[in-house]
Amino acid sequence: MTTESPSSNGGVWIPTPPPGYSRPRPLGQSALVLLLGSIVLTTGALAGSVVLFAVLDTGADAELVQAPFWLMVLSGLVFTALCHEGIHGLVYRYFGYEVEYGFANGGLYTAAPGQIHTREESVWITAAPVLVLTLVGLLFLLVPSNSLGYVGITVLVLNTSGSVADLEQLCRLLVLPTGTLVCDADATYIYVPRDAH
Repeated sequence: MTTESPSSNGGVWIPTPPPGYSRPRPLGQSALVLLLGSIVLTTGALAGSVVLFAVLDTGADAELVQAPFWLMVLSGLVFTALCHEGIHGLVYRYFGYEVEYGFANGGLYTAAPGQIHTREESVWITAAPVLVLTLVGLLFLLVPSNSLGYVGITVLVLNTSGSVADLEQLCRLLVLPTGTLVCDADATYIYVPRDAH
C-alpha cells in the first residue's frame, strides 16, 4: 500500500485510503472534555474506591503484606502505567499489529503507526486497559492487606483518570459508521466508507 503525507498532518506518513474510502481525517479530541472528564473521573474513582475499601475492610484482620503507604502508592503508579500501555500492546498484537511504545507529551503511549485497523479492533484496543485494570484494582481491594488495598486504590484512581483520552476516543469510535478504518500516526486518523456519508 502506498503512503502519502497530507499537508495537514505535519509530514507524518499515513497510508492512502483503500478503495471506497474517504481521505483520512483526524479523529480529534476535545481539551475541555479531557479536562472535565479528568476532574470528574478522578474524583469519582477516588471517592468510590476509598468507600469500597472502607466497606470491605479486608485488611484489618490479617495483614499479609506490610509496607509504607508511599511505597504502595508508588508501586501502584508504576504498575498502572506499565500495565495500561502493555495491555494496549497485547491487544494490538492479538489482532496482528506491530506495536511501538514511547513517551510523548508528558506520558507513555502505545501505537501501531501506519497500520490500518478496523473500528471494531480499535474499540477493543482502546477499552481493554480500562476493563482489565479496573478488575485488577478491585481484586487488590479484596486481598486481606491494607497495603495492597492502597495499591488497589492507586490502580483504580490512576487508571480511571489516565483513561480519559481512551474513554473519549472510545465514545467517538462507537458512533462512527460500520466499516470505518483507523490508523495511528501523529494522531488517530479515521477512514470513513464513502457510501456512509
